[in-house]
Amino acid sequence: MVRGTKAETVIEAVKHIEEDGREKVQEVTMDLSESMRKIVEACFPRATRVIDRFHVQKLALEAVQEIRIKRRWEAIDADNKSRAIARRNGEDYAPYTFDNGDTRKELLARSRYALYKSPEKWTQSQRERAETMFREYPDLESLLAGAAPEDRLQQKVTEVRRKAQPGEMVQRSGGLRLRLLPNARWNHQGTL
Repeated sequence: MVRGTKAETVIEAVKHIEEDGREKVQEVTMDLSESMRKIVEACFPRATRVIDRFHVQKLALEAVQEIRIKRRWEAIDADNKSRAIARRNGEDYAPYTFDNGDTRKELLARSRYALYKSPEKWTQSQRERAETMFREYPDLESLLAGAAPEDRLQQKVTEVRRKAQPGEMVQRSGGLRLRLLPNARWNHQGTL
């Protein structure tokens, strides 16, 4: 066992394994780190690198949450402006509520945990909230489909590998972490 993730330390330890033994390794599953790439490249040059799908899924889910939070801040700002206008005009203010009783900002706040779960595991209220949220914010639904586990993730990764250019998804949805998805695809071409 090698302690740590520093490429030079791990490479030195792995190089103690005979070269012909290391050349028999056909595939290495790894995360997105540069140190892992260096280790595999130096120690297992004939091996195919495969990026662990859970690292890609985690990155995609973080991007979805970032967009949800951005939309929530937009809703908070809009609500604050509407309240200020009503107060200035001496009017009562009542924010719009959806059928489930949530205001726009509540909808986006309360949907946080549902976005981490598979739709099959949603409670009835999470299902209703998700339907409303996806109707109001279709970009979140599309991004979530790209972050879905199992076969849907592999299908989406294959689609991204074929189509994505760095920064393309960022322009469409305005997310900071989203630029990491196509860049991760670009940086790890052939390994996803």
